[in-house]
Amino acid sequence: GIQNAKGEYIGFLETDDFVRLDMFERLYGLAKKYKLDYVKANHIPFISIDENYRYYEEERIFFQKEELYNTVIEPFHYPEIIGPDHCMWNGIYSAKFLNDNSILLNETKGPSYQDHGFQWQTICSAKNAMYIDEGLYYYRKDNESASMKKPSGLVKDFYEYMFIKRYLLERKDITREHWWAYFGKMIWSVHTWCSNLLVVGKELPAEANSILNEYIEELKEGLTKGYISPSKLGFDLYCEVLTAIKSKELYLMNLYERIHSFLYYQECLVKWIKERKKHIVIIGAGRCGKRLYTVLKRNGINMIYAFGDNNVKLYGQILFDKEIVSIEKLCSEHPDFLYIIANNTDYMDLLRQLKKNRIAENNIQYYRITEMEF
Repeated sequence: GIQNAKGEYIGFLETDDFVRLDMFERLYGLAKKYKLDYVKANHIPFISIDENYRYYEEERIFFQKEELYNTVIEPFHYPEIIGPDHCMWNGIYSAKFLNDNSILLNETKGPSYQDHGFQWQTICSAKNAMYIDEGLYYYRKDNESASMKKPSGLVKDFYEYMFIKRYLLERKDITREHWWAYFGKMIWSVHTWCSNLLVVGKELPAEANSILNEYIEELKEGLTKGYISPSKLGFDLYCEVLTAIKSKELYLMNLYERIHSFLYYQECLVKWIKERKKHIVIIGAGRCGKRLYTVLKRNGINMIYAFGDNNVKLYGQILFDKEIVSIEKLCSEHPDFLYIIANNTDYMDLLRQLKKNRIAENNIQYYRITEMEF
């Protein structure tokens, strides 16, 4: 497709996603103005809650380095970009840039995960690139036929990382920081794959399980060369690596127990709510509150009354189909409702606020994001 494209810039759109109507116009204008090799935006994953509502959650590329938004950069010098900028379809690419650098997709059987290799090639080759701080591409996460739900996908994904490794080894300018990013990305990818596949059973399907032996050999190499460390990977994921090297069976068992503990946590909350048969107030209209709403709706709980929040700017707004209301007002008017605190940072303050407003402890519960909501 890239070789046969006639346009000045090339973009990608998957068939079960959609874009804002002005996405390509906006990106093309910036690409022309600044003579960019590529220009990209944030993207917005979404799921369908029911036939009427979708849940959208924008994924930002930069958090700690927001100054890199809306400015021309040479991305090779920021290999950490490869983590959050993990897709190819949230931007457009100069056809001349792709052709001059011989950038093509890694052609394998079935269209799965070749965007990883494409990402590394573009980030390592571009001299002028830009990221804009706005979500323009909408990515569906609840497609039942998606390859993330198939064990063969782990195999394809892992071999795409082997393609990336060969590409990095062929270049003479790759730094230790690039290898840190490479191993961090691969480890997180395999972690996510195994988590998804272990949701339905204690053991990986044979096709997926066999690839872990090759994966563990890669981990040993990365650890020996100093490309895997707790400071770059995070302590929890680093410990997973050590466990996998020590025992593949222990690694999978620990991962299974962790995943199903999260799922059991959600099940216990749902059971607690259904047993009480009361209206529900979700305390927190942010990311955690929205995720809790999706968990409740997907479990057939429809007695959600409102979102409670302390941000006066939100009062009167409608989130999904519920109004955002002052916590004080809700407590005053509905002291017998169930109040579920959906806030990962200010739980104790919100708990004190509910108790001060005479909400009984047995009507208060807490929800923390598990990353198993979807």
